[in-house]
Amino acid sequence: MATRIMYFMYHHCQYCTIGKETLPEPSPDSFTLFPLLPFELRLKVWYIIANTPRTVELTCTPSAPYMPEGKWFSHSKSPVIFRICSESRTVAQSSYSTLDFSPDQLGIPCRIPLLINFAADTLWLCQDLQKDWARDLLEKNEHLREKLKFLAVKEKLWKELNEVELTPIPELQPPERTAIPKNSVFCGLKAIEDVKFHD
Repeated sequence: MATRIMYFMYHHCQYCTIGKETLPEPSPDSFTLFPLLPFELRLKVWYIIANTPRTVELTCTPSAPYMPEGKWFSHSKSPVIFRICSESRTVAQSSYSTLDFSPDQLGIPCRIPLLINFAADTLWLCQDLQKDWARDLLEKNEHLREKLKFLAVKEKLWKELNEVELTPIPELQPPERTAIPKNSVFCGLKAIEDVKFHD
């Protein structure tokens, strides 16, 4: 148990670049009349907050004797909009999804539900995530294959997940070569719009 806690602490210090959420200092200029605004206007504000882009970090512990399958975990907290009031929570529930894990996927799923807004949030795969775990996650997780739009990943890992094979085309003279995807993860992500690289 102590080894597991030490690993999580080490991982957080070494690989997680997402800082802690800081709440703004109360200001004498705070807008205290928000509850008195018309419902439609408050709703628009909640929708803007719910669709503000976030970075959702995800990684998996390496397999170990006490945990042979590895375990997925995240240091990302649930969005603050869920904790403001019932009105904001209702809007948040329509915007966010819980990231479900496939039963045949490698690793034990997160114990705490991981909330993600696929329309705005970026899924950040930590730099210590191994290729096999990343491939399994992106290929077998139906939510990610169908809905993931924004991904941040280590450039080397992304290249390994999207290997290409040069194949000659016999009909062309002189022989030309074309890149044909070999085990490409990118092709399986149907909604992907942007992939960013991190160190």
